Order: sequence, then structure tokens, then C-alpha cells
Amino acid sequence: MNEALSREEALRGVTIWVAYSNFEEGEKGSIEVGESEDIAILDEGIMSVST
Repeated sequence: MNEALSREEALRGVTIWVAYSNFEEGEKGSIEVGESEDIAILDEGIMSVST
């Protein structure tokens, strides 16, 4: 557990950080006007759901 990622770090690791590592941070990685994204619809908030 000492080396585990937080929920925020895990979420960034599959979104913003991937875009940054591919030099695509202006095109992908976050939900903003002008950026393309794949979107998942969840029935609970990923940052607040109990573990």
C-alpha cells in the first residue's frame, strides 16, 4: 500500500498523463472544447464511490 496510486493519480494516469507522454495534451486527455475523447458513462462518481 505504500506505493499504491491514489484515485486521482490513477485517473490522470489513463487520461492527461497519456496524452502528455504522446505530445497530444492540446488534443486529448481532458474534456474540453476542441479536444477529442472517448467517454465512459458511469453510474457512480469514480472519485467518491466507496472501496
